[in-house]
Amino acid sequence: MVKVPALIIYQKEAAIRFALGGYKVLSIMDSETICGGDVDYNNIPNFMNASILMPPYEAIACELDQNYDEARFHYHNHLSSNECMSYISLVVLAIMKGIPIGVFFGPQEEIEGMVYPRFFFEFVYNIFGITFRGDGVDYGTMREEYIPINCEYFLLHQMIDIPGYYDMMPSGVDLTPNAIMYLDGLLRPCLFKKEFTMEDLNNYFKDLIAKSRAAGKYLRSPFVRPVNAI
Repeated sequence: MVKVPALIIYQKEAAIRFALGGYKVLSIMDSETICGGDVDYNNIPNFMNASILMPPYEAIACELDQNYDEARFHYHNHLSSNECMSYISLVVLAIMKGIPIGVFFGPQEEIEGMVYPRFFFEFVYNIFGITFRGDGVDYGTMREEYIPINCEYFLLHQMIDIPGYYDMMPSGVDLTPNAIMYLDGLLRPCLFKKEFTMEDLNNYFKDLIAKSRAAGKYLRSPFVRPVNAI
């Protein structure tokens, strides 16, 4: 596990304090609550309207009927949509870059007994390997084996470029097969073989990442040939 700046915020006062202290606070509440009530969260610096991540009607209805498996299914299905995944992946990218993120579902007394916040954190953990923490713990955690998986997602969805990928990938860690094939298509190495195994390519790019880090700059490699070369 590695420490990451990912917190759960339970109280309104704490959410405001974290936002004013530099945390990006995701307000996973309906838009009416965010803009209305005794606090207009839109006017607080670093508060981010994340009402898109609220569970859909079907999930809430199932939860109220205590049909929790169906509630989880509907909520996770909603979070898997392209729009929600784009939002969540940007949040995960920020966390992995060291930008502190807090998630606020509203004051604890207003959501007490509701289980959908737990379903949200389950989803983020299952897909991205991140555990948000609260109750006095000042950091979250990420499973190390998810780092190359997340970096692949960011690279293939053009959320980061190749130098950004090099920066985020730990030295010596195996690349995912999809990331290897993507880099191979752009930076085909001029090895002494015409046929490259996945192991050849993985070792090549791991070495290139390590050398780039040691040099403090992005190395395309002195041994690159055109993609269509024989």
